[in-house]
Amino acid sequence: MMKKIVYLFLTSLVLLVSCDNSKKDEKELNVQKDTVKIKKEEKKEYKNTYYDALASVMSGITPTNDTLKEVIQSQAWQTYSKNIQKTWQDKSSKFYILKEWAKEELKKANQIDGGCFYPFAGADILHAALFFPAFESYYMIGLEPVGSLPPFSQMSEEEMKEYFISLEKSMYHILNLSFFRTLSMKVDLTGKRVEELNGTIHLLLVFLKQLDYKIKDIQPMVLTSDGTLTPSDTFNTQAVRIVFAPQGNAQAEKELFYFSADLSDSHFTPNAPLYKWLQKQPISTTFLKSASYLMHKNYFSHIRSFILEKSQFVLQDDSGIPLRFFTDGHWHIQLYGSYTRPIALFKDWYQKDLYDLYHSNEKVKPLPFGIGYKYREGESTLMLIEKIQ
Repeated sequence: MMKKIVYLFLTSLVLLVSCDNSKKDEKELNVQKDTVKIKKEEKKEYKNTYYDALASVMSGITPTNDTLKEVIQSQAWQTYSKNIQKTWQDKSSKFYILKEWAKEELKKANQIDGGCFYPFAGADILHAALFFPAFESYYMIGLEPVGSLPPFSQMSEEEMKEYFISLEKSMYHILNLSFFRTLSMKVDLTGKRVEELNGTIHLLLVFLKQLDYKIKDIQPMVLTSDGTLTPSDTFNTQAVRIVFAPQGNAQAEKELFYFSADLSDSHFTPNAPLYKWLQKQPISTTFLKSASYLMHKNYFSHIRSFILEKSQFVLQDDSGIPLRFFTDGHWHIQLYGSYTRPIALFKDWYQKDLYDLYHSNEKVKPLPFGIGYKYREGESTLMLIEKIQ
């Protein structure tokens, strides 16, 4: 009798514990569901279609709505649209080669989590997006101002004509030489040639649209002294955030941050707001191209050290960080193309160690396109440098 009572007691206890655990599991599952729900609700939904329509018009593309129909009906825009579409069509084969090369050679860099850091970039989101399409975040810095959106509703036919002519001219060097000329940008993107063409935002939007992205949001930003980035009500700022997504895949959102900033040591210090903000970002890859050999100079040591500390990968030509900073045994270097000497303007920054490495290394891979200051195919230098953990 006693054995039966003990058996019944133990059975009841097991059932009670099982029931209690079941309730706990159910409770934990509900908490997990609620957490997922909260995370989904935290993701902002962008319903403003004006930005995409505006970027389309700036790119010579007819928008999907009639928000700016007066502009696209103008002779100025129709001429611009015809010209710019032909230009992009002519360049499409080169862009295809870049993308196919990146699929193979930059596969590993594109597979790791993080963002793409592109200092000394100007408005060149074009090459960053072609080389690193998998990243969700791009961090770009240049001396050129952010600028403001073109006020088409306030512009006359003649003003629109001058704007579109100047916008087309401002793309010439990046599309034909693969880089922006600093002196040209000081005129083209500062409002000196045409008042409305006053910053990098114009070309950033054009390039994103021509790469078939949908513009979901444009937000001017300001940096506080503690390195916090906050929205601004006006475009008279030194930063902008652009949210975009591939056409047909609106949920695959990406973001581009552009900062107008001086990266020399006197400005880019560990106490600077921009330095503090960047330090908190998940940067995994740095891209350096046509960087004027600035990090070969002592007074750009802070940005150089920042890149070496934060980056798992560095893709650069010879104008980026000198080779000697990658020969301490902590980096693997893959060479592409060729190296002889810099162009005449930068002749003082010849690297003998880089020349020797190119001419003694049997593992130098071909580069099927031109890029950088030596933009002709067969003359360009490119290096993919990976940090060895």
